[in-house]
Amino acid sequence: MCKKIGYILFLLVSITASAQEITGKVYDAKSVLKNIKISNITKQSAVYSDNEGIFKIKADLNDSLVFSSIFYKEQRLQITQYHLDSIFVVELKKTTNSLDEVTLKSNPKAKAFDQEIYQANFGEQLKNDMKNNPHLYGPPPSGNMDFVKIIGLISKLFKKKNKDNVIVYATYTDLKNTFEKSSFFNDKLLTNDLKIEIDYKFLFFEFCETKQINLELLNKQHQVELLDQLFKASEEFLTFIERYKQEQKIEDSKN
Repeated sequence: MCKKIGYILFLLVSITASAQEITGKVYDAKSVLKNIKISNITKQSAVYSDNEGIFKIKADLNDSLVFSSIFYKEQRLQITQYHLDSIFVVELKKTTNSLDEVTLKSNPKAKAFDQEIYQANFGEQLKNDMKNNPHLYGPPPSGNMDFVKIIGLISKLFKKKNKDNVIVYATYTDLKNTFEKSSFFNDKLLTNDLKIEIDYKFLFFEFCETKQINLELLNKQHQVELLDQLFKASEEFLTFIERYKQEQKIEDSKN
């Protein structure tokens, strides 16, 4: 009996240990999505996407993942070798909610509407939201470019990190914060020197994350080295966008 229990425990440990951690990003049509629940229903585990839409979860080939949120349609995904080998993107569609009919028993006295207070409160809320989510208020990338499709293409450029490598690389958030706080690295440098259109600002930061720029270069004493890295990344990014546009034209001409 003890041998049988020991064998079962061995199998359970082996199955758990065989699972590897996969990484993905969750988006809707406009931006990254945080607090999306990702459930591995095969292994009965769950995680949530972080503020940048990133999630990590243990999974094996053919495991089933479920992406769920009250604001988005549930989506299921079966793990393939592609998901195990790269950082992948999942796009969720918003749900359209309809309110049930409500019967009012009495007519409550309406509170007097104060337009000045309303405008002041709304203006402050809008100002704060624009500051925290600037990419939601700017125009989408020029033309009919598919934001999520471009993000998906960029995600394929991510390299697997070596566990023995102690170097910490700059993330999308690190670069975004640097361009928000630095007097040198700003939108003017981005557009005038790096030749990155402001519409592509956040896509460029996503692209730079794949280039594995040493996080230490974001310190003030390494500005020249960081600028050199950004110049190289911008040249590759512009080539990447131009190639995408050309492929899109060919694809559109076939339809």
